[in-house]
Amino acid sequence: MPSLLSKILRKIEGEQKPPPLPLPPNGPVDIVTPASLADRAAIANSPLFQRLPSEIRRLILIEAFGDRGLHVDLSLEYPTTQQHHHHHHHSKLTSHEALTATEPLHANVHLLRDKHRHQHTNKPRRWEWWGCVCHRSMRSWKTPADVLPWMDPPSEDSCRNPYQEQYCTYLPAKIPCTCNIGALGWLLTCRQAYVEGIDVLYGTNTLHINKTYLCRSLPDLFPSTILRKIRAVELLWALNPWDKAGKEDKFPPDPNMVEFEAMLDALPATLPNLKHLYLSLHGDLMPPGASINSQKLTDCTQSLLRLVDAMVSRFDKLEEGRVALPFTLLLTVNTEFARRVPMYDWLFGVENIPGPVWRHLPDDLVRERGGKRIKGYWVCLGKRDVGTYYIRESS
Repeated sequence: MPSLLSKILRKIEGEQKPPPLPLPPNGPVDIVTPASLADRAAIANSPLFQRLPSEIRRLILIEAFGDRGLHVDLSLEYPTTQQHHHHHHHSKLTSHEALTATEPLHANVHLLRDKHRHQHTNKPRRWEWWGCVCHRSMRSWKTPADVLPWMDPPSEDSCRNPYQEQYCTYLPAKIPCTCNIGALGWLLTCRQAYVEGIDVLYGTNTLHINKTYLCRSLPDLFPSTILRKIRAVELLWALNPWDKAGKEDKFPPDPNMVEFEAMLDALPATLPNLKHLYLSLHGDLMPPGASINSQKLTDCTQSLLRLVDAMVSRFDKLEEGRVALPFTLLLTVNTEFARRVPMYDWLFGVENIPGPVWRHLPDDLVRERGGKRIKGYWVCLGKRDVGTYYIRESS
């Protein structure tokens, strides 16, 4: 049995040497190649492909696994194993615990629940992929930007929470079928099924990505043919633009200002056919020495948005953009709300939430990109950080 000291040493070693991202050694490979005689023969006698029009097949695939929100997540996790409860121990469990000990839970994340996992913290962490159908009740692109801004914003998404099975019960199928994307079986059927399915999977769904390092690595993880199909994304970027001390121990570290600018510069080329963009900026965005309603906070917020302006102007096919800011930064943009609503209500008034503000792109950027592209985007509410800064301001 390993000693306590050896466990500590292994843990320290694992923390000091985190593994690199699981990138393909030779770059992403596009497996869609020209159809061979064998490929054509595989569907020659298929009524599905020979009799059913492609438009009808596409509608079926959209109904099966399209036109919804999908989570794409890559996290650095300790290895876990499920705690198996034997039948003679069930008498010691509550009825709910006994059920969840054997039944799959929301998005199959039961291994994350304290009661049903054993986490090997003495072993090095490893990268683990995870995904599920998003359960938020309001899809952001089905709702106007100025309607109910506090209802299920992407910035407050909690699908990664393993206790979310309460939302699964409102859906028609059983857990985990309500959470699984359900596209893999079709994609593995044959080449033609893969081609049609990939187009629906990436071209009709909204991809929710809440890791900055994953977003930066998209060109290294996905072939360009896949990235060109993506039409809608929800990106959550945790930033450390002012290089505050105490953040360097986080792995991967939050991007600083230089890295943030590089991410903005790369995004239009990474997703060239994007039509809908939701970008939540959060993290430690309060600049040193700034406070709520200070001119310094206003100036820093505008400097961040000017960088976003340049990024938005470079999208050729963007139809709508929404940039979500934390409460404290949005107040510098929605100045009418800041004047009208007392500071006390910012923290405690549920109905007093600043609405989105339309931001026009600068005239020089609009002239450069011609008259066919969008001329601005919505700046809306993201993370509710006002409580922390309100208390700090008042102390």
